[in-house]
Amino acid sequence: MMLSATGCGSTKETVEYDEAAVMQVTEFLIQQCGGASEEIIESWKALPESAQEYQLMQMGPFTAESFTGALDAWQSGIEECGAYIGHGDYSFEAKAGTLEVTVPAQYEKRDAEILFIFDENMYLESMTVNAQYSMGEIAEKAALNTV
Repeated sequence: MMLSATGCGSTKETVEYDEAAVMQVTEFLIQQCGGASEEIIESWKALPESAQEYQLMQMGPFTAESFTGALDAWQSGIEECGAYIGHGDYSFEAKAGTLEVTVPAQYEKRDAEILFIFDENMYLESMTVNAQYSMGEIAEKAALNTV
């Protein structure tokens, strides 16, 4: 009975994607974020959402929320890691309903990993910049949190 029940679960297929197209979108997003000053970001946020959506229709598979989130994540990454220098090769992980694209990035103070998450329609859901800390830095933070 258990054997027959395990076969009845819903299984979503992994998303299908065009690797070259996804790389083009992520490169575009890195360029846009890297070239956006705080003033540009604030003026973008001041636009009505309808104006943001109209501009994004011409730029790529982004929503106003996901693009603004990417800009904010980029700025947080700069604050935490220093100036952006460059990035390495992409890795792709297709899952049920999402595609995760990871790229190692070099910054002035520390390396990081940029993570892009796309939905099943290849629209950006989110982007994060995850700083990579040394074991010493992690231990120091843990000690400060204990105090």
